[in-house]
Amino acid sequence: MGPQTPSSAPDAGTAACVLVISPNRLDRDCTKVALSRAEGMIVDACEHPGSRVGRRTPDVVVLQDPHHVPNLGWLTSQLGVIAAHWNDAHVLVLGSQNTSTLGICLDARVRAHLPRESAPVQVIAAIRLAMSGLSLYPASQLDQIGALVRANSARVGSAVAATAAHLRARPAGLKLTARQLDVLRLLVTGLAKKEVAKSLSISEGAVQVHVRSILKRIGASNRLQSMDRSHPSG
Repeated sequence: MGPQTPSSAPDAGTAACVLVISPNRLDRDCTKVALSRAEGMIVDACEHPGSRVGRRTPDVVVLQDPHHVPNLGWLTSQLGVIAAHWNDAHVLVLGSQNTSTLGICLDARVRAHLPRESAPVQVIAAIRLAMSGLSLYPASQLDQIGALVRANSARVGSAVAATAAHLRARPAGLKLTARQLDVLRLLVTGLAKKEVAKSLSISEGAVQVHVRSILKRIGASNRLQSMDRSHPSG
């Protein structure tokens, strides 16, 4: 990220809790350091949303998409997890700028959709706008928003909502790891193992290992049965 901003020590009682999420450690650490310099913010960072569940609920989530080429499956799944666990949090996305990612962000009610290379001062401004109930989208894309919402909101919205609903209904006794939940969540949406591997930036062999572990823990005899048991009955 670019130039940093001056700061003072935030008061834990009144400061905004900002959570930076990125699978790229360097990206999230740099962003955490830069945002921590802003006044009135307490900033934490993690690799994926599931690893932060159970701690203080963030006021703002900054989701950094590490993919130079848009990965719609990854973005949709991450937004679904965030919606499931922190539905009241303001979400900002830093990532590739195109019509598909814009449509997903709009439908998921993301407060700001900024380029990956945005300077800290821009991200901080977007966070403050979000805390005030306002949104920030690139001016160059505003003309596309109406058409995107009409064309894509039903399809994309159902994907995000389905992921969130699935995680809310997940039986507590499953005791799956965060990565296993990532794999299961994508399999539930109908993705093949190869597509899951691409979305999570892991090998197809690693996905297969996770699938076997998931099946064992759930007690399902095959992939189809596991998908059925991962949804609430009725």
